[in-house]
Amino acid sequence: MVTVLGSGDSLLRVIETAFPAADIHVRGNEISAVGDPREVALVQRLFDEMMLVLRTGQPMTEDAVERSIAMLRASENGTSEGRETPAEVLTQNILSSRGRTIRPKTLNQKRYVDAIDKHTIVFGIGPAGTGKTYLAMAKAVQALQSKQVNRIILTRPAVEAGERLGFLPGTLYEKIDPYLRPLYDALHDMLDPDSIPKLMAAGTIEVAPLAYMRGRAQPLFTNVLTPDGWRPTEVAARAQMTKQAANRLIRHLERRGYLTLEPDPSDQRARIVRLTDRGWALIAAIRRIVEQVEVEWSRRLGPGRFRALRAALKELGDL
Repeated sequence: MVTVLGSGDSLLRVIETAFPAADIHVRGNEISAVGDPREVALVQRLFDEMMLVLRTGQPMTEDAVERSIAMLRASENGTSEGRETPAEVLTQNILSSRGRTIRPKTLNQKRYVDAIDKHTIVFGIGPAGTGKTYLAMAKAVQALQSKQVNRIILTRPAVEAGERLGFLPGTLYEKIDPYLRPLYDALHDMLDPDSIPKLMAAGTIEVAPLAYMRGRAQPLFTNVLTPDGWRPTEVAARAQMTKQAANRLIRHLERRGYLTLEPDPSDQRARIVRLTDRGWALIAAIRRIVEQVEVEWSRRLGPGRFRALRAALKELGDL
């Protein structure tokens, strides 16, 4: 009962202050509430949620009780978008380090963590001190420890907060260290301080300003975001090379008089490709050559082998 009511009934006083329309009485191991039915129902739900949290071994604090009451009231009034309960929010562990567990403390923090799990890119917008950097760091370290990733690159823009630092002596890392200090502080909270220099020396953890991330390639087996959607890096590079080759071919054919480029009325940046009579004659000649090649190879290989070769070449071209 002490864990439910708090040391010196501190948690009970927080609950009584939050529910002035309900009289809460404690007799032994029994808690009773009398008053407005809606308030009494909320008090009952609050104690149920507190018991669920306490059964996980996590202690309840005054701040946690206040946040639980706010979540229950938001759910009661219909202002909450999700159906998360206080027990779900307060018992979601992210990382444990040196006897200390890192977990979301608010509903929005839980949604932020869930978004990191579900999506490749997450934008967290909010005032300072709301856990944006800290929770993202915790998820990164968790992914590294569970071998979901084999490397962490921590980056943030080296932007002055209104003041002028002027010239900073030292190496590049010593110059950018003041801007990246929050990342280092979070790392020391989540990992053994003795292991951090080893991980950084091995390149497992890298801290870099955002300006120096430009042009850095990802491994071939990862996906990159292109204007056409997510694609593997190798495929995206091949598509870019194909586009450049097509542009060179179009310019060459235009100079030789096989086609013309006309402005597109619907898009100033686009051009409409129109074949000239010479261009149509070229296409007809290419078709005749292809047909002759197909007839010759079909005669040499036989119909069955020729179809297998054509299917293999098509599959190779689709890779």
